[in-house]
This record gives sequence, structure tokens and C-alpha cells, in this order.
Amino acid sequence: MKNQTPPLKIWAWVGFLFILSQFLILAFYSFKKLKSGPLIHYPKKSLIQEEFKQVDKINVVAIGSSLFGYGVLSRPNDIEALQSSTSAPKINLIKYWGSKDPFERLINQNLVQDLISLKPDLVIIQTELAAINLIYEVVIDHTPLRRISLMNRAVLRYFLEKQISTNVDDLLHGQSIVVMDNLELDTLNYTPRPREVKSVNEIEIVLEMLAKLQKEGVKTIIVDIPRPKRTEKVINTPKFKQELHEVLCFYESKFGVQYWSYDGETIHFKYFRDYGHLNVEGGKIYTKWLMDKISKEF
Repeated sequence: MKNQTPPLKIWAWVGFLFILSQFLILAFYSFKKLKSGPLIHYPKKSLIQEEFKQVDKINVVAIGSSLFGYGVLSRPNDIEALQSSTSAPKINLIKYWGSKDPFERLINQNLVQDLISLKPDLVIIQTELAAINLIYEVVIDHTPLRRISLMNRAVLRYFLEKQISTNVDDLLHGQSIVVMDNLELDTLNYTPRPREVKSVNEIEIVLEMLAKLQKEGVKTIIVDIPRPKRTEKVINTPKFKQELHEVLCFYESKFGVQYWSYDGETIHFKYFRDYGHLNVEGGKIYTKWLMDKISKEF
């Protein structure tokens, strides 16, 4: 008579394979999240110091999201070609920027202390980083959610908590969930996400940064960057515009920080790479406007 494998051993193997499969799923999602995570461009301080040694140039640091990353040209040849007046002082422009909303990540890398030690003539901060947040949305339909294992539930929880600030347990019961990566779709989709002003806690971080720069005599300006008209129409609701105006006025009254709203040449849709980011030709138009504004300040 052949020896039969004990049922307990079979179930042990089943359990092991199940746990292994769940672990591989979790590892896969974690790897994808890491691979597709936010980008950040933080130039080496030593390289900037070499650039800023040229005393006959205006040294400018631009801080922003990928809108600045694509829309503000910073190569010396581009900057020189775009300056309107040949007699105007030459400009060195260094960009600190990241995808999605990089403000806290930049601050956590000692950005303020680096700026103080570099002592640029001017720091320009993109409006979104200084005062604006995207509004996250979760699209929920009311069909029953399929039963999912604890490990898969953990994967879903991890994904949700990274995307939204809400009670995930409430969402995991009785509803199926479609989470949109709004920060990506905000520019790739024709329907941009609504905006809101930053929270009090976030504004306090900005205020602390501005106070330190002001104390060291570093001039700071908040700068807008244009988007396609249809995007601007969705974003600039009367309520949002009023709240943003109040925040920007507060920065100006407390620290003398100016706000530059883009008022240059009309940038048509053909000058955008998507529904938010400028392409190279659009970047030339915007950067020329920016260089002219900077030159007038000095």
C-alpha cells in the first residue's frame, strides 16, 4: 500500500504557497510605487557655488514643481539668448524642482539653509509651492467590493493612504473604489483637479522659510506660471481666487514678498506638452518674460 501524504502536510504547503503569492504581490506593488515615485532635482551645492562666483551676474534660484522643471529654461545659452536687452546684467538661474508637490521634500533636504549659505540675489517660488494644494478625490461606486485577502487589503490600504487622507477602513467595507492618481491626471487629462489654498500648518512652514530668507536679506518673489485657458477656467473659481489673493496679500504685508502674475505674450495650447506643462517653445516665451521681470528688479 502506498504512503499517502498527510492532509496536514498538504494544507501546510497550500498555506505556504498562499503566503508566498501574497508577499510577491505586495513586493510587486511596492516596487512599482518606488519606481514610479516622485522625482526631485536638487543640484549639488558645490556646483552652484562655482556658478555664483561670477560677480557680474544676477544669481537667481527658482523653486517649483515639474511646471517649473519644464517651463523655466535654465541653461546659460538659453538664458543669454532670451534676455531682451544686451546691456542688462547677465542672469544665472538654478532650479530646484520635483514632480507632484515637492515642497516638503525640498524643505526636508535643508533647502532653506542651503539658500542662506548660497546667498542668491533672488529666490522665486512657484505659486503652487507657496500657497496652493491640489484637491484629492476618490471616485467610489456602490457595487459590492469583492472579498480580498488580508495581504491584498494591505496593498490597497497602502495605496489609498498614500493618495488620500481619509478613513480607509470606511472605504473598504461595501464599496468598490477607483482611485485616480490626480496629480498625474491633473496635467495629462483635459479635466484638471480643483485647487485650494494650503492649510494653516503648511502656510506656517512657508512663513518660517520666508522669515529666515528675509532675515538674511535674500529677496523672495512668488511667481505664477501659465496653463492652457481651459485649465485656468477650471482652476480659477471665484472662491479659490479670493482665498489665494488673501494668502498672497498676507505674505506681502508680513514679508514684502511680491507676487508676479504672468502678463506676457499669450501662450496658446500648441506651446504646451499636455494640459499643464509648457513645451520647449512655450518655455522660451515664459522664460523670456521671467528674465525681463528679473532684469527690471535689478
